[in-house]
Amino acid sequence: MKNVIITLRVYRGKLNHDANGNVTSENQTVKLRHDIQEWYNFLKCLRINGYHKVGVVRAVQMTSEGDKEITDFSKYSAEVKEAFTPTLNIAKTPEQIQIEKQGKEIAELKALITGGKPKVIEPITEDNKDVFSTPAPTAARPEAGELEVARKRLHELSGEKPHHAKKLASILVAIKEIEDK
Repeated sequence: MKNVIITLRVYRGKLNHDANGNVTSENQTVKLRHDIQEWYNFLKCLRINGYHKVGVVRAVQMTSEGDKEITDFSKYSAEVKEAFTPTLNIAKTPEQIQIEKQGKEIAELKALITGGKPKVIEPITEDNKDVFSTPAPTAARPEAGELEVARKRLHELSGEKPHHAKKLASILVAIKEIEDK
């Protein structure tokens, strides 16, 4: 539809109501022609201009025979509502798409491993605190047991705990230096 004039009622600032529930905030009507740049700029700057509520009051179709009132202006109301709740349509890079895809695949694999059930985490108590404090040696990390033994030995000799990222070889060297003194 061409030449549609939309009348909007705009409310500036915080909405205040009187005892009867009527809005007492500053408000005014604005008439704009639909589908022109001015319409889109006005919608884009609603929040910037301090409007907190905007409603479509009237829509009129301008024709050569005369003005025709439009009774169903839900289309225009939806445009105004969308202007208050914008959605960002930012194009994703190929890397972002790949990362998102891999994240979904990882989530699916974790669901398969756990059988679709969330992993239950046991609370640490006096009975099981040793289980949680020392990583057990595994096939992937056979040195884990040796590392913990070396860390405890260095702590006993020096009185200080070694840094958590210190490797087994450097801990063994530190133990040897202390024992040689």
